[in-house]
Amino acid sequence: MPTKVKASAEAASSDDQTQPAVPQVSDEAAEGTNVHPRRANKQRGVLVPRVAHDQWVGRHNPPAGKQYAKGWWDSAELVPARRVRYTAEKPVNVASVPQRSTFRYPGGKTWLVPYIRDWLKSNKSPPARLIEPFAGGAIVSLTAAFERLARHVIFAEMDEGVAAVWRVVLNGQAEWLAKQILNFEVTLESVTTLLHREASDLRDTAFQTILRNRVQRGGILAAGAGLVKTGENGRGLLSRWYPETLSRRLRKINRQKDKLTFVEGDGFALIEEHKADAEAVFYIDPPYTLAARRL
Repeated sequence: MPTKVKASAEAASSDDQTQPAVPQVSDEAAEGTNVHPRRANKQRGVLVPRVAHDQWVGRHNPPAGKQYAKGWWDSAELVPARRVRYTAEKPVNVASVPQRSTFRYPGGKTWLVPYIRDWLKSNKSPPARLIEPFAGGAIVSLTAAFERLARHVIFAEMDEGVAAVWRVVLNGQAEWLAKQILNFEVTLESVTTLLHREASDLRDTAFQTILRNRVQRGGILAAGAGLVKTGENGRGLLSRWYPETLSRRLRKINRQKDKLTFVEGDGFALIEEHKADAEAVFYIDPPYTLAARRL
């Protein structure tokens, strides 16, 4: 049975609710995130249910009172994001996308955020629920919560370490985790000692996961992944370790926790649970089936 974590309500400060319309340079810009050129020159889309007997296809919710037909997944359609114009010559500038997550991921979806924003804003009103069954770093879920693109967000992850981070952050322990990050001195000895130590509890697992994600090459979490050596500008292990930025992100996520429900478990089970929900929309980005074991 998957473990559900429904965060308790906590009012968010007004300056964290929405982002200004003018693009802003993010904290993460210094991390050298780039857009894959082959990804930039394709028209992107979103997967939505197609209910054949109602002849409903598109980015809007089904007509009132209608539910998704049985087996909608098999007849889902890829609907292009029509209003966003990004090409190989003018790709998404990821430095202008607010960075919400504490994770850096192979295959991260920061570049996709403008398309997701456009898709969700195309409805007359925000969907009641955005469901992200394979969340990982959860950039889509976090963006939707921060920018009020959905009234509530449900996201899932089955990786034990990543799930530990979300469980800790959304259940009153974000401040503890933020202070651990701020107080940790990154050296080869301290990193090696902590990563080889067996975690004592959920909080310890969460901190180890964030550290591993930040000091191992490419953000790879798999056991045996090598540590960053030279890194950017010769900073070595410190290349991706930004304690102030990470702690600030954790605190901001904590202030949005009333809008977020985290599920530790199988994403397919989450889809099955909500597939008949006419007020829900899905962002589905399954893991790489071949490469996932080494990432």
